Amino acid sequence: MRREHEIRTAPRLTPRLVIGLSVMAAGAVLLLDQIGLVRADNLFRLWPVVLIGVGLAKLTQPVESRQGAFVWLIVGCGLLAANLDIIRSRGLWALVLMVVGAHIAWRALGRGSRGSRDDISATFDLFAFMAGVTRGGTVPDFRGGSATAIMGGCEIDLTQATIMPGQRAVIDCFTIWGGIEIKVPPDWEVVNQAVALLGGIEDKTQHPLEVHGQLVVTGVVIMGGVEIKN
Repeated sequence: MRREHEIRTAPRLTPRLVIGLSVMAAGAVLLLDQIGLVRADNLFRLWPVVLIGVGLAKLTQPVESRQGAFVWLIVGCGLLAANLDIIRSRGLWALVLMVVGAHIAWRALGRGSRGSRDDISATFDLFAFMAGVTRGGTVPDFRGGSATAIMGGCEIDLTQATIMPGQRAVIDCFTIWGGIEIKVPPDWEVVNQAVALLGGIEDKTQHPLEVHGQLVVTGVVIMGGVEIKN
């Protein structure tokens, strides 16, 4: 019995662990700066290393949890290069635009290659640019979809949708300076796997006593917001 209690699983590298260690390191740097051993302003220029660490940590996670890992890595490397004067601000914005455009194009190609025409009623692909898009209705076999909001908003009403037993639906979200609202039935379980960069993902749903469907929310939120509610 003692041996069983003594067996401990090795700690995993997770984004939360990286952020926690980074906060501890920041406190140590400030303390050493107070006693004159280091210059905090010089070391704090390296803060994008935290974003790179989060991206590397996400790459070590299971496949379904790796959403946005390369976004964290690219953004972290770009900001670090800008802080070290390797590239100028224009180059940084060019990199951001390339990443955003590549992400949108990749999702469009991936979404277009899935399924057949029989699957159209069970899936959706919304795109809002400086505008608002609303989608809803009765869907007996909902399977998921994607929503992109750039300086605009997407409203998805799934309160009349159902998920087949043993299946789960996945909604991939991408928003920059925009918002996405998802309404789900009260008997759905929501699993949030999206990544927020200077944005927020808010799950207002109540955990159902009896689950009749699972919705997985993935994607990247940049200076925007995603809200999920019943």
